[in-house]
Amino acid sequence: MARFAAAALVAVVGIGVALSVVLSRALRAQQLSAAQDHAEFVTNSTLRSQLGSLDMLAVSNRVLLQPLVFVVLWRDDGSIMFSNTKGLVGKKVPMDTALQETFSSGATASELVDNDTRGILDQPTFPRRVLETYVPVFKDPTRTTGVAPVAVVELSTDAATITAAEATLFTHTIFTLVGALGILYLLLLPIAWRFASKIDDQNEQLSLLLSRERSTQYERRRLLDRTLRAAEEERTRLAAELHDGPVQRLARLGYGLERVRTRQNQGDAKGSLELLAEIQGSVFEEVKELRGMMSRLRPPVLDQRGLEDALRDRAEAIQEDTGVECTVQGRLDGRLTPTLETVLYRVSQEALQNVVKHAKAKHARVILGRNNGSVVLEIQDDGIGFQPSRHHSGGDHFGMLAMRERVEMIGGTWEIDSMPGQGTRVRVVLPWEGGR
Repeated sequence: MARFAAAALVAVVGIGVALSVVLSRALRAQQLSAAQDHAEFVTNSTLRSQLGSLDMLAVSNRVLLQPLVFVVLWRDDGSIMFSNTKGLVGKKVPMDTALQETFSSGATASELVDNDTRGILDQPTFPRRVLETYVPVFKDPTRTTGVAPVAVVELSTDAATITAAEATLFTHTIFTLVGALGILYLLLLPIAWRFASKIDDQNEQLSLLLSRERSTQYERRRLLDRTLRAAEEERTRLAAELHDGPVQRLARLGYGLERVRTRQNQGDAKGSLELLAEIQGSVFEEVKELRGMMSRLRPPVLDQRGLEDALRDRAEAIQEDTGVECTVQGRLDGRLTPTLETVLYRVSQEALQNVVKHAKAKHARVILGRNNGSVVLEIQDDGIGFQPSRHHSGGDHFGMLAMRERVEMIGGTWEIDSMPGQGTRVRVVLPWEGGR
C-alpha cells in the first residue's frame, strides 16, 4: 500500500511538472511570435525609409527609441552593412543557422541565445540572454513570394522579460496544478487505498489457492505413483498367492487322481474310493479358498445384496479374524448406484484395515445412513488415535489420501477426526443417488 501511495504521488507531481513545461514552452513560442511581429513592425515602419540612404545616425536615433539593444543589417554573403555598433560595419562573419534560414526561406525567424556565444557580435554591456530576431528585407515589399531578400535586419532585445515571464508562468502553473492534483489525490486516496487493499487480499487468496493447488497436484502425483506401484504389487501378490496356493494344491489333486487310476488298474476299488473322498474334500476346500480370494478382490454380496450386507459380512470377517468387535448400523432404505456403493465400500474397507493394523482398538462401528439428500458413512473406533496434521508419511498416509481422492472425484466430502488417546472417526458425505 505504501508503495502504491508513493507511486501515485510521484505520478501526480510528474503530471504537474509535465503540464507546466508544456505551458511554458507554449508561452515561449507565443512570445517569440510577438517578438517577430514587433521586429517586422520596427523594420517596416522605422528602418525601411532609411535603408536606401543608410543614414546611420538617423537609423540609430529612431531604432534605439524602441525597446531594442542591438541592430545589424546583413547581406546574404555574411557582411554587415549597418550596425549601431560602428566597429562591426563592413565586417564579414559566418552566419548562424537562423540567419541562413531567413535568407533561404524569406521568413522571419527568432532564437534565444547566450550573449557570450555570439562571437564578434558579443557586446560586454549586453544582457546574458538575448532574443535575436531576423527580418527579411525585399527590394519590392509587395512581392515577397518566391523572391530572395536583398538583406536581413537582425534586431536583438533583452530576453529577461521572456525568461521572467516563462519562469513566473512555470512556477505559478506547477504550484496550481500540483495543488489541484494533490487535492484530487487526497480525495481519491481512500478509494484507491480500499481498492488496493482489496487487490492485495485477492492476491493473497490467489497465492494461497495456488499453493494449495500445487500441494494437491504434488499429492496426486505421489498418489498416482503409489497407486501404480500398489497395483503392480497387488498383481505380484496375486500371482504368488495363486502359485503357492491353488496351483500347488491343484497339482497335488492331479497327482492324487493319478494314484486313483493306479489303484483302479490294480483292482483296489476300496483304496480308490478312499482317495477320491480325500480328493473331493480338497476340491471343496480349494473352492472355498478361491471364493475367499474373490471376496477380497470384490465381494459378490456387494453386487447381489447391496452395500449394507457387504459391510456386515466384512465386519463379521474382521471380528472373526482379529477379535475386534465390529458392528454395522445401516439405515439406507434402498440400494445406491453401483458407483456410490463401490466407493463407500472401498473407503470403509481401507478405514477398517487401518483400525486393525494401527488403532489397537477393541471396538469399531460402521454407521451408514441418509441426511438431507446425502448418504453419510462413518467409521469409528476406540483406539489410540493420532494427530492427523502430523500424519504425512508412509503407506497409511497414501491410504487416507486415496480415500479422500475416491470421495472427492464423485463430488463428496471426506474428513478425519482424531486425537491421541481418543480414537478416530472417518466421515464421508456423498450426494444421494438412488440405485436398483
